[in-house]
Amino acid sequence: MKTFLKGIIFALILVLIFNPNISSLKANAATSLTEKAESELDSLDNYLNDYSTNTAEKSGVTGMTNQKIEKDVSSIKKQIDDLSTEKKEKLAYYLSNPAALQKALEDENNNDVVLEEEMDQPPVNLYSVTSTRNATYSYTMKLFKIKMTKYVVSVKYQTSGGRVKKIVASSGYLDKNYNPIVRTARIQKTAWTANNRAKTTSRFSYSLINKSYGVRIGTVTLHVEGTSGGARYNGYAKLS
Repeated sequence: MKTFLKGIIFALILVLIFNPNISSLKANAATSLTEKAESELDSLDNYLNDYSTNTAEKSGVTGMTNQKIEKDVSSIKKQIDDLSTEKKEKLAYYLSNPAALQKALEDENNNDVVLEEEMDQPPVNLYSVTSTRNATYSYTMKLFKIKMTKYVVSVKYQTSGGRVKKIVASSGYLDKNYNPIVRTARIQKTAWTANNRAKTTSRFSYSLINKSYGVRIGTVTLHVEGTSGGARYNGYAKLS
């Protein structure tokens, strides 16, 4: 009897050795995407492949170039390819469900969808008596560290003798938006001087749109100030 059992076990081992597909079925099941997620990511891939300056304008972006689009799309697609199966499933879920994406945006403990500031700031000229300066604040929405949507506010102003004299120009705009369910537009921009600082605030409306799950609507407000010495001050963004 023992000899018979040993023979069966030995035969099974040989089957597994010479038929690796059998032993990999469970692994494949664990690493393959669900049909729904695969469909959603295919749609995203098609959206990125077809992305153009016209697509950018429709999603709220101005001043986008074909060269910039090509570079951004290539980077985004590579980052998506490098995600684990679990993260790809989550990415597909957020892109198909505006309510879930909105909830993630509002949850400070959620690390899947992150709103992150960027600290770009031009060098300060400490020796100029009269100077034109600029203060900029950027706010980026990242899905699994992939930059999808970026807002920017900026104020350009003149200083003289240690004082902020006047605002030359101000701007508030969407620098990029590769998220197919995000639609956004600036609804207000103001700029003024106070407390020896140049200040600007821009408000944007945004909609998270999906044909199956409806629409989520909100606003994002960005603010930045520039000091008489040319430093950025009090840059912030908030959702409402």
